[in-house]
Amino acid sequence: TGDVKVYVNGNLEASPTLPTGSLNLENCILGQEQDSFRGGFDPSQAFLGIMDEIRIYNRVLNETEVYNNYCDTMTPTTLGLVSWWKLNKSTGTSAPDYLQTNNGELFNFFESSGSCWAIGRKGEISDEGYGVEYDATPPSAITNLSALTGVIPASIDLIWTAPGDNGTSGTLNGEYRIQYSSYNDTFAWDLNNAQLSISTFNVTPGDDQYYTVKGLEKDTTYYFRIWTWDSAYVSDNWSSISNGATTWLQIIDDTPYAVTGLTAERIASGILLNWVKSIDDGAGENDV
Repeated sequence: TGDVKVYVNGNLEASPTLPTGSLNLENCILGQEQDSFRGGFDPSQAFLGIMDEIRIYNRVLNETEVYNNYCDTMTPTTLGLVSWWKLNKSTGTSAPDYLQTNNGELFNFFESSGSCWAIGRKGEISDEGYGVEYDATPPSAITNLSALTGVIPASIDLIWTAPGDNGTSGTLNGEYRIQYSSYNDTFAWDLNNAQLSISTFNVTPGDDQYYTVKGLEKDTTYYFRIWTWDSAYVSDNWSSISNGATTWLQIIDDTPYAVTGLTAERIASGILLNWVKSIDDGAGENDV
């Protein structure tokens, strides 16, 4: 239609109308202002800024979709998406189409003072050049998760060693997810189905971590797994699944036995009660 909408940070800023026509993408230069199609190029016409990624759709996106794409850290709107260049290689001069739809590859990237290759991520600007840093290294998998019957009735205490933000290094600010089951052979472990989520803040790698799972059934074997996330604004930056921890939850019935021989005798000052005390509380200890 010739209507162009310009969005900045997900917000509509301008709606100019331009002449309509066909566009030959074979030699299209992204980020270049030209006086005419395939016209001369002057360095002053270069785009000065950061291209985090490039997407091409075969339909018009509405304002909500544009805003959601801007805010999304993982998967953009895919309806009508025909090409997607993530620009997340660390070296080289070309960028492949992530969708692998044979819509071409971007070429002639170059590094210079003031610009650099970097895997894009919202939130952290690099101190070197104008790249955007991206945390692509998840925490290491926890390998020493253990489970013990808890001091609190109907509970199990979990113990493990904290990994790091990147593998085994770096202060951890993120999340633990714990999943548990009373059966193991056919159970599908999945962090998205974990019953427990624990936020982490300023955790030092190697520190002991503790968590008590409450409200469990007695005389039941429980199996546990745990995952770690490092809050890298990338929702799949999770560790691999931990080792398995297993324990049998035995809850001792320590309710005292009932007294016997209860009698009542009327006396001048009232009623005198007599009974035979229970010497066993059911736990095998004569401590009543």
